[in-house]
Amino acid sequence: MHRVREWSIEKESTLQVAGKSNVNAFTCSISSYSRRDTLLLTSNQKGGALGLHGELVLDIARFDCHHKLITSDLRKTLKWKQHPMLRVKFLSLDKVPDVGQPNQTVPGWVEVELAGVKKLMQIPFHFEKGEKDVLLMNGTQVFCFSDFKLQPPTKLAGTVKIKDEFEVAFRLHLKEVY
Repeated sequence: MHRVREWSIEKESTLQVAGKSNVNAFTCSISSYSRRDTLLLTSNQKGGALGLHGELVLDIARFDCHHKLITSDLRKTLKWKQHPMLRVKFLSLDKVPDVGQPNQTVPGWVEVELAGVKKLMQIPFHFEKGEKDVLLMNGTQVFCFSDFKLQPPTKLAGTVKIKDEFEVAFRLHLKEVY
């Protein structure tokens, strides 16, 4: 017997990208989720991996690096005019999260599409109970520009170089749909 749970992704959900150059560090963020999307968790009594279906679609133009030139460089690097959306397709979870257990981590699989390149990744999702029947799903993952066939930006004739590796942190506010 299959059980399906559905959660809406609330507008309070956020995404943050942190990177470094040979000169300093920078942080870019999307401070709210502007779409009305849902995640579906399909479980069965046999155990094993669970179906987790749904997709985050993030508008790259909404990234704010709190500095106009850095924001512009990030958007250009991510080829936002040709590929304006970052997509995260949820595929599975290793088990049903027990929201009663504090700071529970459950590995899951996603497909990330950035600049027209798709990459399959395993991400440790952290679940916790939020306020007013909200489930918080957090995670951090290290990516490389080169994972998506992108070149990190450089400035001042190559004297300032952004490192290939950057960290993405997300915080999804999920509300169960009954």
